[in-house]
Amino acid sequence: MKQFTLTLLFTFLIVAQTTQIDSLESVLSSGKGTTETKYTLALLYHDEVAKEENGDYTDRAEELFKEVLTEDKTNAMALAYYGSLMTLMGRDAFLPWNKMKYVEQGCDKMDKAITIQPDNITIRMTRAMNNVNLPDFFNRIGYILEDFKYLREHQAFSSFDTSMQTEIFFYSGVTYEKNDEVLKAKEMYKKAVETGSKTQLVARAQEALSDLSE
Repeated sequence: MKQFTLTLLFTFLIVAQTTQIDSLESVLSSGKGTTETKYTLALLYHDEVAKEENGDYTDRAEELFKEVLTEDKTNAMALAYYGSLMTLMGRDAFLPWNKMKYVEQGCDKMDKAITIQPDNITIRMTRAMNNVNLPDFFNRIGYILEDFKYLREHQAFSSFDTSMQTEIFFYSGVTYEKNDEVLKAKEMYKKAVETGSKTQLVARAQEALSDLSE
């Protein structure tokens, strides 16, 4: 019964997302759309691409982000998510040199977004969570540590959703561990466990702590 309920909820969310996309596309087609309409639609397409490879959604998202940035060159949020989209394009690219090109260009855009709005929590979280999944040879560990430190020390951190706090602590631990800073990694994993959230990351943090203690 529980599995059925979860499947039904997931189906409902997909339908709602598709309906929202179609609705916004209709607004743009009517000529009544604004820059904000384009940004919202681009973000929806971005999130769909993040879930799984979809060339049509990727192309449309890129087109919309470009239009938004043409109309508003200082839109740091659009620039950050466009950068994130480009790293996803690198994820899905077939040729190795295209993978490298897209990821490097995407990281450059996210870095520029932070220079425009260094205190934007969403942009910091976007770059951190995007970069934490990149292979180490892209040399992004310093940026990841910087962003997670910023988020952990932000005055709003205590008001973050518990699952988000867990996510930040856990991936801080993962990054410190990759950087051979074991004591800091253990500290972050411990804090992830102490959040008491119900996410799977708590179990993974406990496992990581156990592995580092052996």
